[in-house]
Amino acid sequence: MNQISATDLMTIISSDEEIAIVDIREKGHFGLEHLLHAANIPFSELESGILLQVPRRTTRIVLIDGIDRVAPRAEERLRELGYVSVECLAGGVDAWRDAGGEVFIGEDVTPKAFGEIVEEELHTPALNPREVAALIGKGEDVIILDGRTWPEHQGISIPGSISVPNGELLLRLPDLVKDPRTNVVVTCAGRTRSIIGAQTLINAGVENPVYALRGGTQAWRMAGLSLQSGSTNRFADVTPEGAARAEAFANDLRRKAGIPDIPHADVERIAGKGQRSVYLLDVRTREEFDEGHIAGSVHAPGGQLVQGVIRWCAVRRGLLVLIDSAPFVRAVSAAHWLRQMGYDARVLDGGVEGATSQVVKDDPPLAIPPFSSVALVDTDHARRLRTGNVLTIDVGSSMDYRNSHIAGAIWGIRPRLDDLCELVHQADTVIVYSAVAARAFLFAADLKRLFPAYDVCVLNGGLNAWRVAGGEVESTPDAPPDEACIDYLFWAHDRQKGNDAATLQYFNWEHGLPEQITRDGTSEFRILK
Repeated sequence: MNQISATDLMTIISSDEEIAIVDIREKGHFGLEHLLHAANIPFSELESGILLQVPRRTTRIVLIDGIDRVAPRAEERLRELGYVSVECLAGGVDAWRDAGGEVFIGEDVTPKAFGEIVEEELHTPALNPREVAALIGKGEDVIILDGRTWPEHQGISIPGSISVPNGELLLRLPDLVKDPRTNVVVTCAGRTRSIIGAQTLINAGVENPVYALRGGTQAWRMAGLSLQSGSTNRFADVTPEGAARAEAFANDLRRKAGIPDIPHADVERIAGKGQRSVYLLDVRTREEFDEGHIAGSVHAPGGQLVQGVIRWCAVRRGLLVLIDSAPFVRAVSAAHWLRQMGYDARVLDGGVEGATSQVVKDDPPLAIPPFSSVALVDTDHARRLRTGNVLTIDVGSSMDYRNSHIAGAIWGIRPRLDDLCELVHQADTVIVYSAVAARAFLFAADLKRLFPAYDVCVLNGGLNAWRVAGGEVESTPDAPPDEACIDYLFWAHDRQKGNDAATLQYFNWEHGLPEQITRDGTSEFRILK
């Protein structure tokens, strides 16, 4: 396959050319060392991920491979999908490092580094957990807003805090905080979402004292303060009065940051030319998105989009169209950060209500060949098959497999399918399943390519359907072994489970990102002051 050198890739990254750097290694390998602008679309989910993250088939794609050497297979699959410009970075990450390129550890590096730089340059006010607890103890008027996602908040949170994901903060604040003297504390699990959430309110001109909780829930625990699980504290619906106040804040933010609108006709014209990657990103809540969204748009809640933009938008220099409903506070809030990070982010004029294209509740399934070669079976059929010479393969998360899987099933992952060939040879039928259907179908389709005469099928509904039907399950806490779990990043993985050393390691990593970003020299941050 075609290859590109590290030095040539460096030149392209610094140019105005659109490019998608796609690291196809699994998450565990990617997280230990990767390029700053690389999107991780693991080979185990390549076809389903690439269609959303690289929407234009003529985009120049550079693949980054590793020890599993799956780039040739990946190129073949991408060409089947219609991608016409696919190369591989010669020598991978090692060659990039040898050429003087910076290599990063962790995930969502760019937004985390950006958050640290925002704090450095804007001096975002912050309080440590003991200071917040002292204010509460003295009876001060304090409200703690949790800028993480609702599931994260439900999992573990500070007692009394309210779930208001960062993308919703500016819209919901006026209804939550009526008194301008109330101390507003924004928290997350660690650092950067607290910083970005607090600074969002400050940038918008909120008159209250606003602080980031330094270190979030992890620092709260380390300070010996109690956390809770199962919280039901969540923002309520927006009132007309609250919406009006939030709109005034957003208009001020829009003016300061110079955030442009884009008419729907212009979006269609740009996309129709096929010369630029266009992302339609709906920043509203999941409930609103499911009630009706513009056809072709994807759900990308504003706070998470800012913190993990490359998870949605793999193409450098693409156009990000943010979709909201009136008064468009969430789109403005997200766009004002994305533009500071160097993205061309604009707000769709008129939003969902003004859309000229069809508003839908359901989207057609992704067209990923060759699913037609793989049969889909229900649990009853699978039970009957398992009375014979059957191999059952769980191709979901390795950690989920350890926790629970169909009794007798083995774990497998697409890049290492060849390791299972001997077991496949010994079976007459293979049943594949995963909580993520695409993983199961892609694995099964590859298996069918290797063994066209074999009966290969996918279990509809995966483990959940099997369990509901009364099927036997088992757990294996130590299998697969750590070294086989290439889909899981073990680095600092237990920082939120009481491991103080891992927490400090993670905090030190975040603190060091600005210096590393500066050495890399390819970020385009423009901090609004």
